[in-house]
Amino acid sequence: MTPDMEKLREILQPCNEHELSGEETKIFSVMLANVMDGKKLSSKQRAWVNDVWKRIKTIHADEVPMGDYVPTPSVLLNLPKKPPGRGL
Repeated sequence: MTPDMEKLREILQPCNEHELSGEETKIFSVMLANVMDGKKLSSKQRAWVNDVWKRIKTIHADEVPMGDYVPTPSVLLNLPKKPPGRGL
C-alpha cells in the first residue's frame, strides 16, 4: 500500500466525514480508485491530499483532556503588583 493510498483511506474514513464537503468526498473517492488501479497522483493532487490529511489529523483543544491542577509556586506569588518605575 502506498502512502498516498493510506492517506486517502484515512481521509475517507466515516469519522472524518464532517470535515469534508460532499464534493471533496467524491473527488477523494475517485483519487483513491485511481491509485488502487495503479495510477499516480499529480504533484498538485498530492499536495492537496497532504493538506487535507494534516487538517484532519490536527488535535483540537476541546478534544484534549484536562490535566491535573498544579498550584502556583510560592516564588510567583511574591511578585510585585506593579513593575518598578523608571529611576530618572
